[in-house]
Amino acid sequence: MKKILTLILIIILLSSVFIKTDASNDQALLSQNIPDNSKPFLKIGEYLSFKIELLGVAIGWIHLWIEEKTYFNDHLCYHIKAKAYTNRFFKKFYDVEYNVDTYIDAESFYPYQFKKQRRLKQKITSARIDFDWVKKTAVFVDETSQLSHIINNLDYPLQDLLSSMYIFRLNPIKYNKNYRLRILYNQNIWHINIKTGSPQQLEIYRKGTFKVFPTEIATSLNRVILNTNKIQVYFTDDEKRIPILFLIRLPYGQVKGKLFNIPK
Repeated sequence: MKKILTLILIIILLSSVFIKTDASNDQALLSQNIPDNSKPFLKIGEYLSFKIELLGVAIGWIHLWIEEKTYFNDHLCYHIKAKAYTNRFFKKFYDVEYNVDTYIDAESFYPYQFKKQRRLKQKITSARIDFDWVKKTAVFVDETSQLSHIINNLDYPLQDLLSSMYIFRLNPIKYNKNYRLRILYNQNIWHINIKTGSPQQLEIYRKGTFKVFPTEIATSLNRVILNTNKIQVYFTDDEKRIPILFLIRLPYGQVKGKLFNIPK
């Protein structure tokens, strides 16, 4: 259960990236220069809730929301949060909760701090990454043990796990294309490959039918955590690009995440 919830949170966040076509390559490269006319779509108070099912049985929830626009280290930033936890029934077997925060620059969208906390029953562990874009370094700090590690020679573009999602939603993409990005997570830079498909109609039970486009996500994180590379995420085919459904096929069954509330 721990591995499933960890991967689900990672996949929801990684499934959203900001991309820019590079004509010299058959893939698209991550970029961070966002058109001014796209920025209004980051709306303070937006709240996304995903109901998580394993083999058709509800096991937990994941929530993503834009908390506020505030100053962090003298930079005007968006404060974005995420939470994942097992539901009331599965808490009897595995009581876990994850909380994630990121502060990203409101203009450049570079991340300045990424923080995650895990509560397993009564035990709490936490870690954070502090970015310094002037020195092009990042410091990973294990707040539980107080150990730290410096990552040097950072180069653009690079995002943290949570900020990558919101940057993607502000920018156009193309169907049937391959994209790649780089994300700093824990002490490592992970390379993510995403393939988009053709638009289609998708019916969500009790929510309606939506025009969406599918994506397939490939990253070594999948194999490291759950030994699978079969992950699909469906986004609404509009300017908001909301992740509405994801499927993770495992050797023993399928994990499904459905957006419980559809923002208007």
